[in-house]
Amino acid sequence: KIFDRFNGRMIFPIHNASGRVVGFGGRTLKTDKKIAKYINSPETEIYHKSNVLYGLYYAKKQIIQDDVCYLVEGYTDVISLHQHGVENVAHPQVVGNELRLVVAAAAEPVRIDFLDRDDIGVEVVDDARDALGADLAVEAAAAMDVISHHPDG
Repeated sequence: KIFDRFNGRMIFPIHNASGRVVGFGGRTLKTDKKIAKYINSPETEIYHKSNVLYGLYYAKKQIIQDDVCYLVEGYTDVISLHQHGVENVAHPQVVGNELRLVVAAAAEPVRIDFLDRDDIGVEVVDDARDALGADLAVEAAAAMDVISHHPDG
């Protein structure tokens, strides 16, 4: 039986770091708490949630130029900030390999700011610490957690 997994959802194309669409994300338009707020394409040979940072393809040039990446909780946060001129912003579906790529791509220290301080935002910060490991200097800030990676240690 065929069904539309994104029925009643706003759909976002998910690009890999090279700009190819590898999957889709969908955000519900309903307020029903029993429905998952976000769903993604199923994992395939080319799409693994843990390897994709939503918005990285469009943000990477500015991330490298400014040596800062702002991470936010959702697809719409990325789009809204881009619309307001903040291009070095992305959304970690699962913090993993793509976040390492952001850090490794810059010759200078990279600062990664997590702009969401709710429970999910705090989980993302914890996941980032786990994913990036010991080569992070972590400082707390009032409105966000800031994680700095320094290539020289």
